[in-house]
Amino acid sequence: MAVERSWIGALAVSATLGLSPAVGLADSAAGDGIALAKEGRCAAAIPKLRGDDPEALSGARLAWLGRCQLRIGDYVGATRSLTAARVERPNDTDLAVDLAIAAYGVGDLTATRSALDDAERLAADRAELPLYQGLLALEAAEDLRAARLFARARGVAGDAVEPVASYYEGLSHARSGLEDEARAALERVVRDWPGTQWADAAEDALKALEPPTLKRWASLRLGAEYDDNAVLRGRGVVLPREISDEADERFVWLASLGQEWLRTDDWLGSASLSYQGSVHDTLDAFDVHYPTATVWLDRPIDERWHARFLASAGYAWVDGDPFLSSHRGEISLYHQGSGAVLTRFHAELYRDAFLFRSTDVPDATRSGACLISFSPCSPFGLDESRERNRDGNGWMAGAEQSRYFEPVGIKLSGGLRWHSFSARGREYSFRGPEARLSARMELPLGWDLEASGAFLHRSFRHPTTFPEPNRPLPATQLMNGVTYSLRGTPRTENETRAEVILGRSYQERVRFELRWAYQRNRSTAGVFDFDRHQFGAYLTVGFGES
Repeated sequence: MAVERSWIGALAVSATLGLSPAVGLADSAAGDGIALAKEGRCAAAIPKLRGDDPEALSGARLAWLGRCQLRIGDYVGATRSLTAARVERPNDTDLAVDLAIAAYGVGDLTATRSALDDAERLAADRAELPLYQGLLALEAAEDLRAARLFARARGVAGDAVEPVASYYEGLSHARSGLEDEARAALERVVRDWPGTQWADAAEDALKALEPPTLKRWASLRLGAEYDDNAVLRGRGVVLPREISDEADERFVWLASLGQEWLRTDDWLGSASLSYQGSVHDTLDAFDVHYPTATVWLDRPIDERWHARFLASAGYAWVDGDPFLSSHRGEISLYHQGSGAVLTRFHAELYRDAFLFRSTDVPDATRSGACLISFSPCSPFGLDESRERNRDGNGWMAGAEQSRYFEPVGIKLSGGLRWHSFSARGREYSFRGPEARLSARMELPLGWDLEASGAFLHRSFRHPTTFPEPNRPLPATQLMNGVTYSLRGTPRTENETRAEVILGRSYQERVRFELRWAYQRNRSTAGVFDFDRHQFGAYLTVGFGES
């Protein structure tokens, strides 16, 4: 409301000048000033109305001085002059209305309301009376009453209060949810007062009445990869006979489809469906199909902060068999700092349910002997099927910050996270910190290069249930069957990851990438101690937004 007050005062008082009843002239100088004021020549009138002795101004001169000050936007001076004029002329209805206009211009709503009450008591018949009563009602969120007052103002004298009355009548109806009535009033402003600031404001208000355009997007990513350890073979692990090699090539894809489902001043809601998977050349037992559904809500908090709430669910098949059901919820707070610094604080809860069971290794007897010759057995009482159950709940919390250095075209990011996961079995429960760093730089000819690295330390709560795979047993022990021993200390792991991506975008819809990734997991359990190199080429096509 305050933004348009200067428009309202200037427009409303233009009709006031020349409409008030004639008053007696105190002297020729004052008469000249009043005549100039009545003609609308306020720049010339104001010095004459003030005269040589401002303290001796008559009520008539004060009234016209205040009206001219009101017309040029001097609301403080107008309020002072009109208040003084009303001392001599307390029953002047026009002075009461003019004073209300001036008080509204300086934002004194109490004085505005008092002057309007006086004008109503004196039975003022000017259209500005219901107009400013409507503005006060709108300030007080009395939207229906405000709309009726604006319509009454148009009925009294439309020429005096338009297009102000129609514009605010439209806003009042819009705030009341009466969109048809709001649209009619605002369209009247656009049609009858084209090219004015009120018509421009009415057009903006009409756009706000239209349902927002909800964006849609889609993309398809296709790629070919070489993986030198597709089976994640651990240190000393002997591959099964059906797996000829740990390395393999595969074809990968990621298809996604998204849609906004909510767009208001306070909320933005979106949802997406994605389907990613891989088909291997020779290791077809590792083919993956993994559809995921995600929904999120964004809410601005102020100019620098906004929040995001996200939930997702996914279901994976490996080699055609159900493998994983996963659910996640995340909340993030983003802070846009000075310059190009963006900080994110986030926390995530998740639940993973693995849809397969580990095989239980035959146990030794209480005496430590194996029941099956030529085959080692696990310690007495160890149920691998139970202890290796990976189903569980986890959480993660952290903070990260990125900064873009525009002169050199480089973006640096870094962050810290804390992970914790509690599995049903003892094997996979862990906690530990993670550090991440990345840099992205723009290259000539439209190319860009991104390099990232991460280090994650995992402290597991229990010793591993897997024996050391590279610990040979004498032939005599194998013939008789032997109980293998396990470590007595909890498992620990240090995982290091690195990735380099060279990419180029074409017309913002097509992107080509070359990627190298490295993973090194150092574990006190040989089964989980491995390294891995991946090389890939990818093409992503975006199908735009609407």
